[in-house]
Amino acid sequence: RDRVSTQSTWGFEQKQNEFRRKYYGTKVQGAKGVRGIKEHLFQPTVAFHGTHTRNIGSIVNSGLVVPYTPGTDVTVSCGSMHGVGIYLSPAAETSMNYSSGGKLLVCAALLGKAYTVRPDDDLHGVTRCKEGFDSHHAPHYPAYILFNAAQVLPCFVIHFQERNILADLARTGGITTTALTAQAKLAAAATSMQDRARDLKEHRRTLTQQAKKHFPFGFGPAGAAFEVEEIAECSDDDDDFEGNLNEAPHQAGYVSEFQAARELGHGAFNPGWTSKPKT
Repeated sequence: RDRVSTQSTWGFEQKQNEFRRKYYGTKVQGAKGVRGIKEHLFQPTVAFHGTHTRNIGSIVNSGLVVPYTPGTDVTVSCGSMHGVGIYLSPAAETSMNYSSGGKLLVCAALLGKAYTVRPDDDLHGVTRCKEGFDSHHAPHYPAYILFNAAQVLPCFVIHFQERNILADLARTGGITTTALTAQAKLAAAATSMQDRARDLKEHRRTLTQQAKKHFPFGFGPAGAAFEVEEIAECSDDDDDFEGNLNEAPHQAGYVSEFQAARELGHGAFNPGWTSKPKT
């Protein structure tokens, strides 16, 4: 059912022969002289292609097509950052991000002499390969970009299904249902603890902002690192004590340096002045 068309195979073989004639005998020049033939320039490379399930049938029958090829209705569907071409990846997980319906194409690709894309290259929308090269290679993506459909041959269609690993282990006896439930409870507890920690941090931040209104001279040596963890509720005794201080600040059991500074008209707290309880 998933047989590749003879036309695609023939075109791929013709392109491989072309690359073989072009690059056979090309030597690798290194520190110790010529080291060998660049066979990788005409040998196929395994790569993956992800697409919508509805496109699989036509790709198997006719091969992959470069967008905007005359006589086709193929257009760019996922961008053309590194050029308008056929995008493949050496990493299956990358291609799976563009797949839908649980199908992935395994292809043979003829990269030839590949141009390594740099981060500062502006290749968006280009329809031709860099001069002197046969393909583009974006290692940071990772992706291969081919501008000639004959350079890629769809070989297999992988049918896959995403699964819950823990559920599979529980079903096969690798992990008990009780352990699976415990795993879920631990995950929920961890999430709850994170939420509580976030709420507590926000609560303390609010209290610190409120405390600043009652400490016009700042928080002392702690400075910006000062954090209010909790504020106790005022009782009737506290109200009476505050009233006594307001009525006769110098007759109370003790006077704070902040209150004394205000009474004496200093205007600002002098760190060199301290107060002691009256005897």
